[in-house]
Amino acid sequence: MDAAGFQSRIDSYAKCKDHKTVLNEFLNEVKGLSHEQRRLILPKLDFSAMFRTLVKWNNPIYAEPFYELVSLVFENCEAGRIVSENEELLLQFLTHVTPKFQVLLFSLLCRAISEGNVSCFSQVPNLMYELVRSISAEDADSDSPVLNLLEKIILMPRGAEIVFKSDIGNSLAEIMCEIPEIRFQILELASSAASGSKEGLEMVKNCQILEELETGLQGAMAHVDQVGFAATVDCYTKIGSAEWGYEELLASGILSKLEARVVEYGPGTMEDKVMPSIYMFFGAIFKHFPERALKDCPKVVPTVMNLIKISIDRAYVTRTEMEMIGMVAAKPAGKRYLATLMPSSDSVLDHLKKFVQSGSASDKVCSLETTMDLIVLKEEDQTDEMLKLTKSWFESIWISVEKLFQFCKEPFPGVNRTSIPVFVSETVQCRITGLKLLLTLTKLAWGRHEVCLLPSLLSWLVEQEACNDVHFFVNGVADAQVMQLKSDVARVILADKSIPQNVRRTLTINPQVQNDAKKMRCSSGEI
Repeated sequence: MDAAGFQSRIDSYAKCKDHKTVLNEFLNEVKGLSHEQRRLILPKLDFSAMFRTLVKWNNPIYAEPFYELVSLVFENCEAGRIVSENEELLLQFLTHVTPKFQVLLFSLLCRAISEGNVSCFSQVPNLMYELVRSISAEDADSDSPVLNLLEKIILMPRGAEIVFKSDIGNSLAEIMCEIPEIRFQILELASSAASGSKEGLEMVKNCQILEELETGLQGAMAHVDQVGFAATVDCYTKIGSAEWGYEELLASGILSKLEARVVEYGPGTMEDKVMPSIYMFFGAIFKHFPERALKDCPKVVPTVMNLIKISIDRAYVTRTEMEMIGMVAAKPAGKRYLATLMPSSDSVLDHLKKFVQSGSASDKVCSLETTMDLIVLKEEDQTDEMLKLTKSWFESIWISVEKLFQFCKEPFPGVNRTSIPVFVSETVQCRITGLKLLLTLTKLAWGRHEVCLLPSLLSWLVEQEACNDVHFFVNGVADAQVMQLKSDVARVILADKSIPQNVRRTLTINPQVQNDAKKMRCSSGEI
């Protein structure tokens, strides 16, 4: 049967006597088409009359064949076109007696997004409104299809306009007040929109959602609801990652309020629960806008450096303080700022050293990651000043590259071998992070020079691990990520055409490493 024949059957469906039999016969004819025939014929057909009849009845006896037919049609047609042309039908799917029609609806809407067709959602305002109004308290504890859909739309170009510019945004603001359980999910959507574009920020402000966000920071429950406070700060972190968001937080006084919270913090109090979120907030803005943020919030970093000195059982908080300092150092401006705080920063370096020597696996990883942040430099930022500073910081923590090499081989020295299986995952985690630090090091001229002076390290980079050493194995299999990182370190060194020949010979034992290094030099224009 050709397209005209199918269309004739569709148009006459409402007038037939045995709707169930005719529907099943029609479905079987569609199923009988080849995949290619479906792709050619189904997009040409107008199913609106048939679908309106079936969905209006909302009868379970038709549900299964109707569902199968709709699935085939949706599968073989452009999702965005179906959405924009069938608002009434899709609204009926939202309340259909058979739940899998809702699953089919959300699958279609998500496919429209994956096709890049976000404009179709602006053509179905009633559907969007009803989707938002369907949000309930249950969505707070589940993988909500509505909230997931809204998030995907917001992340698309001009998606924030669809969600927050119209009645939909006002409905979200109302739901946030009506259903407290869903409050933070909606605030997260709003912060995504506000950080996505300047227009998105203005739309969120017009819906009064930013005002609601601020109540989580200074409302009557702000000092009692520690979890809510931390979630509020996380939303501000997202907003502050964009320049227009930073300007808004500065103008609204949010920056100064959070800075005051850091200055007033007393370790060992209930504040311990919220400080990590505040530290990550400041770390993010210092990383994105170091010159401005360090000037606008001058008390934060010195205060945190002094807090690190305090000896108290608050390891998790201290780790986030360290992480924040590392984020400050993400750009040269931040590194220069930290250098001006000597000797205050010495306490940070001493603590990083202590974490590596006697800390838990989490402490060791924190120290390694913070050290990476302190020394990392883009190639264009590797001035004599920056190289000298990063070398000084590294040696204050590790003394030498050889010490780091020994750590990568044995993160937990002295542990009885019979106890080693307990530490396998921690060992691998520490080794991976240690190798990432070594890789960062070899991207600096002084770091490559130091590595090339250690023949045992060079040999270790290209050798396969010994089978009898449980530290090098997880479930009896060499950890692939560890081996990959070792190869990456070797490739970076080989890509430097100035390295001595004896180093090059040692590292080219592995032909794959040699070939990859040659590709790196070609891509950089050296050969």
